[in-house]
Amino acid sequence: MKIKVDINRVALQNAIEEAINKKITSGNGDGTNMHLTKDQDFLICQIYKMYLQSVKSGNSKVDSKRFSSDFCLNSDKLVKWNRQDLMMTLNELGVKNLVHIYIGGSFYITDEGIYYMENRFKNGLDEVTDFIAKFIP
Repeated sequence: MKIKVDINRVALQNAIEEAINKKITSGNGDGTNMHLTKDQDFLICQIYKMYLQSVKSGNSKVDSKRFSSDFCLNSDKLVKWNRQDLMMTLNELGVKNLVHIYIGGSFYITDEGIYYMENRFKNGLDEVTDFIAKFIP
């Protein structure tokens, strides 16, 4: 006995997108209800700031999303961090799908990470820079 099932592709795609959006937004609908430690928060802000600066400098978004394993050397605040603490915090951001880390230590900020930060800092680079300047670890 065979059963033929008619799948409405549009309805299926909409259901998938809705499920993804619920995962990304973490509860309150605007993508800002993510629970981060102070170190995680500071690190994702630094990464996002570097991403925005790179885009503003004329680099493509694809290239701007990529970071080398020694990216912390480009930040006077991150260069002071213990290397193990930095990598542990970066891995924690990876677990939260804000970054994707490669085996060699390089990584990229994910679309989810950018979405989260865009909704958190609606005024872009100036607002995230002000936040970082006021940040007390």
